[in-house]
Amino acid sequence: MPSTQDGGDSYNFCFPIDASKLSNDRLSLVPFDSDYARFSTVYVSETCKAASRNFDYLAYGPFENVDAFGEWYEPKVRSVKSQIWFAIILKKCVIRDRQIEDGTFAGTVALMDCNRDSAIAEIAHVNYLPKFQRTFVGSNVNGLLLHYALDAPPNGLGLRRVQWHANGNNKASIVAAQRMGFRFEGIIRWHRVLPAGKEGNGAGEEDLPPVVGKKLGPGRHTASLSICWDDWKDGARDKVDALMNR
Repeated sequence: MPSTQDGGDSYNFCFPIDASKLSNDRLSLVPFDSDYARFSTVYVSETCKAASRNFDYLAYGPFENVDAFGEWYEPKVRSVKSQIWFAIILKKCVIRDRQIEDGTFAGTVALMDCNRDSAIAEIAHVNYLPKFQRTFVGSNVNGLLLHYALDAPPNGLGLRRVQWHANGNNKASIVAAQRMGFRFEGIIRWHRVLPAGKEGNGAGEEDLPPVVGKKLGPGRHTASLSICWDDWKDGARDKVDALMNR
């Protein structure tokens, strides 16, 4: 597995990636591009088909095949230096009385809108397979990313803010973030334009005028939450560790 401790350029990412800091005794977060052919195949077959409802609140997908996914992934992820995707890979364990084999794919997560100058990152593109939802997977995935982002060097990046943006209608995502210690900051109105067919805010969509002559999709209100460096040192880190260790 490729990794770098002095820069993220091997993955076209603005921050350094150290694989050892994105793994614990339960799972690993593996850069998607480290084995793109395998991960894209399993992503489409497992997530896009068996878990298509997971895309209800995502601004893309599900994808019909690997080629369609690649056409989206190349410009939206791989070419964007402020973003990196991870495959969630489980280690041998038992979940709900079911033996899970080492190396099992459990879904995806990403860091996006990362900025060195602003010392900020966002946890995004969260997509767990249904059989791993409401298990230790979510707390450990988010916990590893929070430690990586907010712990002081050399253990982490020492960022000042990690944010979580969710569709304002996605109550489950908002509650999951708050459970991890993210603080609700408010609703950003008309924050994004979604593709046709996705669930927007439902407000005045039929009356929305075209923008520069182009008819756009529904609008999305975004719930904004965050954990900042001072939250982290004042108890959020301990709360995250307790959740990860349950």
